[in-house]
Amino acid sequence: MKKTLICKSDLNNEDRFKLFEKQATGAIHQGIWPPPATFKSFVDVGVHYGGYLYAGKYRGASEVYGFEASWSNCCIAEEMIHKCSLSNVRVFNLAASSKSGEIVQLTKVKSETASSWKSGNYSITDSRTLPDNMEKSSEHENVLTIDLENIFKLCELDTIDVLKVDIEGAEYDFLNNKDLSNVNYINIEFHGKPHDTKALCTHMCKTHNLMMGYTSKDDARLTPVANNLSVPIDRIDFSKDLHFALFLHKSLNQSIEIKIHKS
Repeated sequence: MKKTLICKSDLNNEDRFKLFEKQATGAIHQGIWPPPATFKSFVDVGVHYGGYLYAGKYRGASEVYGFEASWSNCCIAEEMIHKCSLSNVRVFNLAASSKSGEIVQLTKVKSETASSWKSGNYSITDSRTLPDNMEKSSEHENVLTIDLENIFKLCELDTIDVLKVDIEGAEYDFLNNKDLSNVNYINIEFHGKPHDTKALCTHMCKTHNLMMGYTSKDDARLTPVANNLSVPIDRIDFSKDLHFALFLHKSLNQSIEIKIHKS
């Protein structure tokens, strides 16, 4: 298949900023955020337009790093960082994967119900990994990969305080069988088959407690009895496509703030 570059935005400046504002506002109120006094490093894997980068700074992170496979999304995120005068924020045009240094194909993705490809969502995954209701475009661009181990090295981090992952199906390859012991908080979106999501959650629960999650089909929330109690894996009906989940390292006993808002 001949390569067709898709390094361009389908939105005008005003629409891009409106979407960024919506993302930033939602991110500030959605997720696991540590107390500002202990919040040093935030790593956003799947930056999109940069809303979570802003949220990380707003919540008190002193160092913020973003990784985004799409060159056009990186440019938009950099534009938003400049517009908001954010400091100590870096964005890298790299695709998260299980191995670093590979050249892979990046394609646009959208749900079957979406009317256009203007979501700004991209994926490096095979169609067999994505949910049945997701479509991939025929055009693609090439991108270089980075793995979790090299994210630590590139950012010169021993510990990631908060890791957010939203990479349109590549989360399974990126995190499965990886050492997550030096990541304190994980906010993750899932975009795959139920058995793949269950396998990844099971792996993550070796080192972390699943604090909250919700399904995309009926928005049925899996809510702990209290903020510091975890949700057992056997309470989750993975047939309902777990969409978003929040994980806390088992060694942490501090109070955390958990909020899930409908977009």
